[in-house]
Amino acid sequence: MAPLHAPLNLLIVEDNDDLRDSLADALGTRGHHVVALDCAEAVPEQAELTRLDLAIVDLNLPGEDGLALAQRLREAQPGLGIIMLTARAQSSDKVAGYEHGADIYLTKPVSLQELAGAVQALGRRLKPAGP
Repeated sequence: MAPLHAPLNLLIVEDNDDLRDSLADALGTRGHHVVALDCAEAVPEQAELTRLDLAIVDLNLPGEDGLALAQRLREAQPGLGIIMLTARAQSSDKVAGYEHGADIYLTKPVSLQELAGAVQALGRRLKPAGP
């Protein structure tokens, strides 16, 4: 039987240590390769971004915010999947997220199952499982 999804190379940018660790653990146990960083400035340069399939980005980051990071990621790698995961729940925030490159916008708190489902759904488009 074929796997439900191909393993993805994921980037998580979240400044809350506990949340970042729990997201990385949960997605890693589902077979994904996860790099988890605490700020946008720690995101690798453009050449290294080509190995990423999907980024999960918080908006309220120290320094460069998540909107600017998402836009930078989208410009560097147009095919990258971007999930924004944030406490900002206003419609205007969601619209800004999509305008800056988000494919999916989720608000905190989010269940790990819902996030894993969003990753899997977006991953099907980005990296289909083989036969």
